[in-house]
Amino acid sequence: MADSGKIPTPLMNEFWRIESADPLWGEVLSLGARREYSQGEVVIEAGQEVNKFYFIEKGQICLVRVGLDGTEKLLMRVEEGAFFGESPLLSEVPMLSSFVCSKKSVLREFSKECLLNVILPYRPALMHSLLRTLAQKVNMFSNQVADLALTSLPHRICKFLLLANGRESLDAREPMLRSPLTQLELASLLGVHRITLYKALKELENLNVLSAFTRKQAKVLDVKEFLRYARGDDFD
Repeated sequence: MADSGKIPTPLMNEFWRIESADPLWGEVLSLGARREYSQGEVVIEAGQEVNKFYFIEKGQICLVRVGLDGTEKLLMRVEEGAFFGESPLLSEVPMLSSFVCSKKSVLREFSKECLLNVILPYRPALMHSLLRTLAQKVNMFSNQVADLALTSLPHRICKFLLLANGRESLDAREPMLRSPLTQLELASLLGVHRITLYKALKELENLNVLSAFTRKQAKVLDVKEFLRYARGDDFD
């Protein structure tokens, strides 16, 4: 029987993507104005004071920040059925990053008054959903910072691939993993230049850990070694 390389302690959940919120949000969508956005269109711009709350009825939104050198870093991707904008709305602090449509999107836009005075006071389940999502985002960004400070780039690559596939283990009989980001997008997410990412991928290939990293998939050559990298285990 093939060794599945089961990880004894759970990996943290996603560190770059916010997925669907509580389906009960569907009951209040009619209270929000329907807005359509094109791919690449900015919904909330850096420096903007936010007084709206958004639910993604269809599409996908990315949170990006532009550095002093002009490079753009992907911080978070928010999927269909989830919401965004709650943090700057509640904190009343202008955005330092921008929410941009990564594909054509249909959003529901709620005013601050509607969220705070009409929806949340009478729907405790949605208040709980909002708090849970805020906590998830705090954990996500904390884990991103910890990974940048404490783990090597090859470790972060393997961890991303495992988490992006919703896996905590991997069977040697199924060594292919889906790659939802391009190398340029992955480099942005991991906080490195594309060339630096390419060198790390070549290192993993030379170590017979990973190969054939393309836009759609990556092939694991050594399951046990790959899982060691994904867990962030120490190496002798």
